[in-house]
Amino acid sequence: MRQRAAILCTSEGYTLLIEVPPDIKHSINSRCHGIDLNGVFVSHTHYAHVGGLPEFRYWGRRSGRARGKLDLIAPETIREVLGEEEMARLQREIFTSLRWQPTQPLLLNDLQLVPLPVDHGGEPTYGALLLSEGKKAVYTSDTSNRLSDRVLALMRDADVLAVNCPTFQPPKEDHITVVEAVALKQEVNAARLVLTHISHYNKPHDDLVAYARRFPGVVVAYDGLEVEV
Repeated sequence: MRQRAAILCTSEGYTLLIEVPPDIKHSINSRCHGIDLNGVFVSHTHYAHVGGLPEFRYWGRRSGRARGKLDLIAPETIREVLGEEEMARLQREIFTSLRWQPTQPLLLNDLQLVPLPVDHGGEPTYGALLLSEGKKAVYTSDTSNRLSDRVLALMRDADVLAVNCPTFQPPKEDHITVVEAVALKQEVNAARLVLTHISHYNKPHDDLVAYARRFPGVVVAYDGLEVEV
């Protein structure tokens, strides 16, 4: 069974977890045990992306952290979803919330993060542009196919473009589809495309892999996939 999507992005001097699904503890313990995590990026407050955040209180106690809190980059609406009391507890024990602005670079040691505002049906949602050592990776998060000219320009010439596409083809108002993601790769001249956040409304995995092979540089994500940029 496929787990919910999350990405661990590692540069020379910073390790960033992108998205915190409710099964994140299992994902970390089974695949990334012993990681030296520095920060967490949450794109929006839907449960599949933020539901595992309270698990970090347990993880923090078990790891015996003595090296400081984790950076947290997340929309302000996270307080409404988790509640003020839970958010205060997390900030007291585990996280330091960083100030950030859409499309403005945020420096995380040698990793630069640019939050990208995207359209996800009224829910404040942000993709992530990641820059390090001359390399560029883009994660769209959940977005419709309606991307602003500014965001498209920032995506251009990405070495890796990771797109959340739970369904295969239009119409789908609040999520980009596989067919649209392949077209987006061409539009922004991305070198590689990773199709992720696949749901049971999409093609079966093997059929989707066969479809992706028709296009150079397109792969379908699976649990544990590693991509070097």
